[in-house]
Amino acid sequence: MDEQIKEAIAKLKEYFRERKDSALCRENGQSGEPGPTRRSTMNFKNASLLLLFCLAICAALAGQAEAPIKEVVSVVNVEVPVRVFVNGQSVSGLGKENFEIYEDGKAQQINGFHFFHKKINAEPEASDGLSPAQNSVGRYFVLIFRIYACNEELEKGLSYLFDSILRPEDQVFIMANNRTLMFERLEADPGAHEKILELLRSESQNAHNQMLNYVRSIEQSLDMTKFRMTISGRADISPEYIANFLVFYLRAWQEFKLHYLSLEIDKFYYFSKHLEKVKKEKWVLNFYQLEKFPQIAFSGEIEMQLRTYSTSLAASENQTLTAQSRIIERLLQAIGREMKVAENFPAEAARKLFYKVNATLHSFFMRVFHDVDSSETQFRYVASDIENSLRSLSEASGGTLTVSNKIDTALASVSEKSADYYVLTYEPATPKKIGKIQVRVKGNQYDVLYDNNIRADYISEYLKIKEAENPSVKITELSFQGGELSFAIVDFSLAQIKGETAGMLAVRIRVKNADGQSFFDQNKNLQTDKKRISLTLDLNFLAAAKYDLIVDVLDQVSGKTCTEIIQPQVN
Repeated sequence: MDEQIKEAIAKLKEYFRERKDSALCRENGQSGEPGPTRRSTMNFKNASLLLLFCLAICAALAGQAEAPIKEVVSVVNVEVPVRVFVNGQSVSGLGKENFEIYEDGKAQQINGFHFFHKKINAEPEASDGLSPAQNSVGRYFVLIFRIYACNEELEKGLSYLFDSILRPEDQVFIMANNRTLMFERLEADPGAHEKILELLRSESQNAHNQMLNYVRSIEQSLDMTKFRMTISGRADISPEYIANFLVFYLRAWQEFKLHYLSLEIDKFYYFSKHLEKVKKEKWVLNFYQLEKFPQIAFSGEIEMQLRTYSTSLAASENQTLTAQSRIIERLLQAIGREMKVAENFPAEAARKLFYKVNATLHSFFMRVFHDVDSSETQFRYVASDIENSLRSLSEASGGTLTVSNKIDTALASVSEKSADYYVLTYEPATPKKIGKIQVRVKGNQYDVLYDNNIRADYISEYLKIKEAENPSVKITELSFQGGELSFAIVDFSLAQIKGETAGMLAVRIRVKNADGQSFFDQNKNLQTDKKRISLTLDLNFLAAAKYDLIVDVLDQVSGKTCTEIIQPQVN
């Protein structure tokens, strides 16, 4: 490297020597070229340029030899959505100076601060000379229906939703019991309202029939007539019979609760993983119908008879009978506890998920009345703890829970409610180390709600563990070559279908251009006894342009879904 520098300097000296000799000759009149003053100026300029060029080369060469290899550090800018409440009321008007962020106890500098005043019925804003409809990228609505009756009030609520809340540019994702439906832009599908209504009617009828059959099977298995006769003394009674009856009832109720009343945290994680990818204003509307479910009439005469019988056993000098009395009492207490259907639901973890994806949840509880009646059992609403859990989730996200069958009225009310929140950003002092976050608001005692672990990808970690326990259907090897779309489907569930083990898949393939116009939309149901299935579709009819190729797969055995998208350029 030193030799290269010396060579460049030597050439520069030689140039100046030659220019000097030439200038002397011209000064002595040995040339007919321009006079000495002009030519000397030109030579000076050329020499200066050459000098600068040589210096630049020398610097570059020297830099190559001496500059160390520097580690490239990517800057991590963390966004933290924060909601602030006082006595349950959202607080607005705070400034950047009111907030403090700490990571692992160390103060962090807030480099970005934004306040958002979000409301469902707020008018979209226009900018850059565009109308609101042209300018808006639309909002993202998730409509969750856990229903057993698509009644008149629910249908009126759905009509209000389409007439007064949803906009043509909105994207809508439907979850109706175990089925899903997606509308990427409502204006692209004028029949969206009817399609959703048809889905709700079908799913609610199926769920109602299944639930009703289950309830009746419980009643038949319990044989309440014999139980009442035994308790009243009209049939032989024994502690073993009473205890066995209560054990059977407890197990039946636990199974019923598992199938129909559980708030499954897994679904919240899958749901959040989906919402995490959405970069729009997000609203989640959860419609939950409260069912009447059978409970042994542990009130009035039956309760008095059971308590009297248990007390008589406890008063006996026979230790076996007193022990059986304690067993009966414990079973009655266990049944009472089990009626609290959501007591083990991890509400705090679910709230963090809503903070992380920055979505607002509104829940609507509806009561449903059926013609099931029995003099042997009483039916009552037993979902009070589900109600409390969802109320906590809704309010923490800036939403509300409404208990009403007047869904249109309830929607009108929540559409006026503001969901205010702040987004704070900071660059961690140690980007590679993911620490726990703490956000404080100076001054009064505020309730500050946020995800204290927002930097960590704990949603994916949780789902990986669940995936290992129970794999979900996947789309792999998705590609577009030579006008053909190819992909494989793996990890779907198998079931006994007409005496054979097979998987059942519903596959949907869509093709859209850059403007969201649909060129192809096809559904196909497949049944296979293989653990993997490969598919190819000829799309040679597509003209030269860039497209979105969207593949949706529903595993009809497990109810799990998967979606993958590629964006090829067709030449």
